[in-house]
Amino acid sequence: MINERIWKLIRSIFGNALFDQFMKKNTSAQLELLRAIEEGKMKISPGDKAIFKLPYDMSEDTNVASTAGQISGGKVYINLKDISIVFESSIKQVCTHLSKVLARDETRNVKALLLVGGYASCKMLKETIKTTFPEYDIICPFNPEMIVLKGAVIMGHESRPIIGRLARFHYGLAVPSGLKMISKMETPHVLTEFHNELNFLPLICKGTPVRIGEEVAQYSFSVTSEELTDIQIGILTCEDDEAPSTIVENNCTQIGQIEAKIPALSQLTEIRIIVSCDETEFKLPGVIGLNIGGYKFTTRLSTLIRYSDSMLGAMFSGRHNLDKDNKDNYFIDRNGKYFQYVLEFLRDENFFPPIDVRKNVLIEAEYFGIKPLVDKLKRLPPLFPDEVIVDNLRNKMKDYRDIKEKISQLSTVHVVDQSGISFQPTSHVYVIWYKIENPVQGTYKTKLTFEDIVTIWVRSPENVSKTVCIPCDEQSNSRDLFRILQHDLKNDGYILTLKSTYSNQPDDYLRYEFNGDVFIALACTTLEFTWKSDI
Repeated sequence: MINERIWKLIRSIFGNALFDQFMKKNTSAQLELLRAIEEGKMKISPGDKAIFKLPYDMSEDTNVASTAGQISGGKVYINLKDISIVFESSIKQVCTHLSKVLARDETRNVKALLLVGGYASCKMLKETIKTTFPEYDIICPFNPEMIVLKGAVIMGHESRPIIGRLARFHYGLAVPSGLKMISKMETPHVLTEFHNELNFLPLICKGTPVRIGEEVAQYSFSVTSEELTDIQIGILTCEDDEAPSTIVENNCTQIGQIEAKIPALSQLTEIRIIVSCDETEFKLPGVIGLNIGGYKFTTRLSTLIRYSDSMLGAMFSGRHNLDKDNKDNYFIDRNGKYFQYVLEFLRDENFFPPIDVRKNVLIEAEYFGIKPLVDKLKRLPPLFPDEVIVDNLRNKMKDYRDIKEKISQLSTVHVVDQSGISFQPTSHVYVIWYKIENPVQGTYKTKLTFEDIVTIWVRSPENVSKTVCIPCDEQSNSRDLFRILQHDLKNDGYILTLKSTYSNQPDDYLRYEFNGDVFIALACTTLEFTWKSDI
């Protein structure tokens, strides 16, 4: 929500029409700006302006001023009043919720507040919480977004078993008409007459400790209607702070059902329901029916959770409500054609998928987080050694995916002419590798603008817009980038060749200045894309 509001502010400062036009042509700049917003919002202090770095293509020769802020020197500055409004609603919600939690009886002995999650890094939020709750010690770790994960890892290494948990929801029953609860002395306040199926009868209240093996609740009902032979009592959850008294739309979620049949001639007049937990979470059935994008599978629960740290292990851990199809199979919205091989590996680790499907199986294994299968496939032909080499090259190149996306976008510039009915058989993208030099220590033979550098190497100022600049410490990185680009873009359907490469020796480096920094141009590569058409 905050990122979206900041985005809209920057858009208004830049000019809505011009901003939209630029973003439509430069989708990679959207990612750069989103990253700058995410990083920049954490650094904003109360009483200060907000400063966000703009994408290079967006900041070039841009100087704009508006009532909300200004753009200058490759950065956007948002006025204090406007950025405060952005955070006001969100921070108010956090503080209001925190006040409600701290007002509860179970939190009356709390002395300190531990801030966790990515938003906890925000200076605006931290300072407001310190001001609003001065009676508490406010603790914010160095990396608050990692604290929950670290805690989970620590708990995983604990030798002591987990014997209980706090209920995450209100659990209750949807009792049909025709049943009357036999009240007990300790529950005189609980509703006993049920005239419709909109009544919520609580089983477990949110935040209540639930211990393994202990009885959670017990209710007895008398049957008041002779026509009631099929009894169906829904098991519901509700996330509200207070347990609901009735079941209304979007208020409760049904997670199960208790069914009982009463023979017509039976003299049964009483039904007793006893609820207990034999795990810290409600259990799933031992045999699971799956619907993976229309492909049906049946397997044991123990097979699906064989690797508890996988996505499948988390999904079927019992901690999550999962969607089901009309046949009561758990539904996962993936192409299930290759899931059979993933499932076969979960049943038998010695299973080898057929060679012709291993690449597709690898995609599914990575999606479902089955790391042993991923590692195994990458060590097998035909994926080895390509997958290992490709991964290493991608990881070696900082922001590789953003670079690839930008190059693929620039490759289509001016391919189709203005008439829209003919095209050029080739297009070119120019890549310049550079490093930043301390301007105090630099000894310059030449000091040029960015446009000058591009013009020198590609002999046309028009090609500035089709040039990608990449930071580089070693010239060998250019060769590595081309290898991985050619591999990935070829898989995407592009025809790519290395047309030419120019580089300079240290004594002949070309330097240019931008935003007060001095850049050394190391090398320039021309990438040629070939286009074919049947029209």
